[in-house]
Amino acid sequence: MILRSQNDPIPYIKSLSFDKNKLNITVENTGNGPASSLAIGTMFVPAERTFHGDSESEKPLSGTEIKDALEKQKQLYVRYEMGRENLIENGREVTPIKLACLLINKPRNTMVLLPHETCSYTIDLSYGLRDVKGSARSWPHYDTLVNLLKENGVTCFALGLDLLCKNMAEDPIQDQSIAAFVVDLNIHSSIEEAHRENIAPHFMTIGIMELAERGIPLERDEYLLGKSPVNFPKSFEKGEL
Repeated sequence: MILRSQNDPIPYIKSLSFDKNKLNITVENTGNGPASSLAIGTMFVPAERTFHGDSESEKPLSGTEIKDALEKQKQLYVRYEMGRENLIENGREVTPIKLACLLINKPRNTMVLLPHETCSYTIDLSYGLRDVKGSARSWPHYDTLVNLLKENGVTCFALGLDLLCKNMAEDPIQDQSIAAFVVDLNIHSSIEEAHRENIAPHFMTIGIMELAERGIPLERDEYLLGKSPVNFPKSFEKGEL
């Protein structure tokens, strides 16, 4: 086990950005073993925008309360909560699923990133949907997904991205959460704009690096039993685990 871990890949993200709706990412394999089947995991969750009277309030304001607050020029706080679970696509009920969008190392025309090799990738990500009553799947790109969401009356959603890879024994290496942010179609015309604003959803997980950046400590047992990078619910930030 120790020998295997010493020879596992360690993918490190050197840069990440969006050009409109395409992802640009540079990855370095800092480990001693090759990284196989490098991929970007995608997940989207329909969301709802709610308004609150203060930053700690869990109960959203009603339409009347919002109107009254605006008339009195009171400050409102916006939150993005989990929205509807399923959508309608071509007359069938579908639900979001996680995808793995594979990355090709084009300079060498391979899906392997060698130890201490760095490669840049540009990819038009796909987002997964599965028929709730069967196995039929679809994987639309962003523009098609946005049209589907609008047809379903959904105007905002949370987008989560992970970095995935395997070692040469085809054993998965633990996912790295690399982004989780809200796309509000009333505000953002592209993923690039949403990523730049980086609005945090209130129901998706955050990585251990974000916990460190926010100065949020771990309980010792969680530290000892966890594996980096590990994800925690957003509610952990308020001590609600």
